[in-house]
Amino acid sequence: MRPSPRTPSPGPVPWRGCGPGPHGGWAARWSSSGDTSWKRVGWILAECATRCGTGLGVRNRGCDTGDVAADKPRLFHSNRDLALSLIPLVIICLVVAGLAGQCSFSPGGPSQGQIPQYDAGPVLRTDATTYQFPIRLPDTPEGWHTNSGGNDPIDGNDGGIAIRVGYITGTGDYLEMVQTNARPAAVVRFMVDENRPATGSEQVAGVDWTVYAREDAETVWVADRGDVRWAMTGRAGEADLRRMATALAQAPPLPSE
Repeated sequence: MRPSPRTPSPGPVPWRGCGPGPHGGWAARWSSSGDTSWKRVGWILAECATRCGTGLGVRNRGCDTGDVAADKPRLFHSNRDLALSLIPLVIICLVVAGLAGQCSFSPGGPSQGQIPQYDAGPVLRTDATTYQFPIRLPDTPEGWHTNSGGNDPIDGNDGGIAIRVGYITGTGDYLEMVQTNARPAAVVRFMVDENRPATGSEQVAGVDWTVYAREDAETVWVADRGDVRWAMTGRAGEADLRRMATALAQAPPLPSE
């Protein structure tokens, strides 16, 4: 009688949780816990590969971590996702700024802020007793406002002291008037920060003015009165320059004592 053939061994039993479907082991515990982090996925794959006798990167039919639905990595987040995540932050910033009173909403666009006030009279009267050249206090044209002023040195051998008063004209433009003992070339250099040749002349109220103009730059008017130089510049137009020139010519020198 022939002996019956030996029944082949069924082989190693797959490790629980290392087969198709999330039916046990680490895969079951991971799936039920809801932890979808990529770090945990890598740990499960490594453990499964060790138990099933295969390396990472080699597909083993009997080794499956289960049907896992993982979140997409950050690499695949779209611009829309980023924009949506920024909206709450922007809203919070606007609310905080509004409560702090740092901003306001203006449907018609930006409005004119309050113009600083500068009282030139007391300053010029004091300067008249300090410096050795005649200083005048011209009448401010109607609708104009003095908004700045001060004294500055003008460097160089032809320099001196510049006594400045700034005006906001009736049209909202800026005009700076200077009275100085510096020479004309130094005054121009001080006012526009460059050497500039004369390009013309004007006469206003009996006073001759030399014009220093350049395309796309503010024009400078300078009048050499012998013992003092007057100068004007700014965004103001020719009509406003003439108004200030007239006011200077009509103003008497302030007392020097």
